[in-house]
Amino acid sequence: MIVGEFILIFIASFAVYSRQTSTPQLPFYTAGVVEFKGASSTLDDLEQVNNNLAAYLEIISSQEAAETDIIAFPEGTLNSALQSTFVPDPKLNITPCNQTQYAYFLQKLSCQAKISKKYVVVNLVEKENCTAESQIANKDPRRCASYGLNQYNTNVVFDRNGVIVSRYRKFNLYYEPWNVTLRPEYGQFTTDFGVKFGHFVCFDILFYTPTTELIKSNITDFIFTTKWFSELPFLTAVQYQQSWAYSYDVNLLAAGASNPSTGNTGSGIYLGKKGALLSVMKSTPERKLYVARVPKKGFPGSNSIPVQNLQIRNKRATTSSINNLLVKRDRRIDSFITVPLNTSTQHVQLCYRDLCCNFNYKTTLLKPPANSLSYQYRLAVFDGDRIYPGIDPLGWSVCSVMACINNTLEGCGLGFNETVRVSPQLRFDHILIEANFTKTENNLLMPNSVDESLMPLGIESFRFNISDAGYKNIARFELLKPRDDLIQFGIYVSFFGERSSTSHLTQISNNLLILCSLFIVFKLKNL
Repeated sequence: MIVGEFILIFIASFAVYSRQTSTPQLPFYTAGVVEFKGASSTLDDLEQVNNNLAAYLEIISSQEAAETDIIAFPEGTLNSALQSTFVPDPKLNITPCNQTQYAYFLQKLSCQAKISKKYVVVNLVEKENCTAESQIANKDPRRCASYGLNQYNTNVVFDRNGVIVSRYRKFNLYYEPWNVTLRPEYGQFTTDFGVKFGHFVCFDILFYTPTTELIKSNITDFIFTTKWFSELPFLTAVQYQQSWAYSYDVNLLAAGASNPSTGNTGSGIYLGKKGALLSVMKSTPERKLYVARVPKKGFPGSNSIPVQNLQIRNKRATTSSINNLLVKRDRRIDSFITVPLNTSTQHVQLCYRDLCCNFNYKTTLLKPPANSLSYQYRLAVFDGDRIYPGIDPLGWSVCSVMACINNTLEGCGLGFNETVRVSPQLRFDHILIEANFTKTENNLLMPNSVDESLMPLGIESFRFNISDAGYKNIARFELLKPRDDLIQFGIYVSFFGERSSTSHLTQISNNLLILCSLFIVFKLKNL
């Protein structure tokens, strides 16, 4: 069959399958991601769960959800520690619907998945009995809490019959009070429409385990439940979601909690190197389902499907400005090596230890109104670690053009006050950033960008490629279309495994040496 005939059949099939489920024979499935505002904290715990559950059930059974094969809800918007639930092991093939040993909201969600005939992914607080005997059986040397329960940040997946087919307990916690499993779990399940999914939670996306390990097992479609706290200039929600999916060239369904006043928003459906089908960054909270048809990776002819035939509702919902959303500033950038961007120069090499970044750019000076302020820009390079309490360091490197509210490094990663009129004084007609990075099995080189609306540049606006140069990888990130609204444009590299572990071991060794030295000094003083 030629491609043209295939596309015609594909388009015609919408009329047949618009209210039916996908099948292994179709080149797409229909997915929904929910941007969701949790219930008001003024309600008590039970009232919050009831409120959230009612909204979940309404979304699953809504007309907007009628075409979906799978719906994903975000992290942390269903229940609390005081309203936690037991979750059966997926190996048992249990349907919690009307099974009273489970919390009523787990029962209701199971029943609704069964009624609606959809795969449903939710994130919740799970509880598990912990005894000395169970710890021995699990070969877990850790002691149980005095109240005899473990509590996890858990993804739960229901199939079309309401059966729990997958459970994943978050392994990388971000200042959270939950337990973690002794060994990482790997959330994955296979659907009746021929797609195998991996799934993980929020902070996990920055780590090798479990995300990269799932990718290395040849999973190409992922579900990401998140309650993300956006951070400039590299880690706003949609910015990083698109960058991650692009770099691994996987389909990503990201469902984000929606509370912009505390920094939470960001959902989307991404097709790897084909970019975002839809993406959402909102300045006001919402409870909304976003739907698109997702081409199946590796399905014959799926790469030839026109994007307009995939977008059920073509959404790029954004904040009106970065001032309408609480955004953190990455304080690590104060230790970057930076220089102000000089518009009279078109080539700069900037180095941080052994990492050297080459910047080539062409700019046009603009004339902003006299009563306005403008972003200024710095070229930046960094190579080092980011430390989180209780977690191995994350190795990362950056070559970046960053916007700043003044001519100092401390002004980078910030937005102007909402009362200020902002106008561009510089247009980037072209940017090319090039750098050599040490080649390891466990690093991820990403194109990373964000504009004033807190959205990444579309794939039509840039070119990114990596070439092999022996023990080095050469990364090139190029701006193809003029822009006057850039907040950040750069190469962002995460290092996993050996590099981070080595840094962690080095830190431990150094600490041991310090302790030994102090011990020797103490002994000498007491001779």
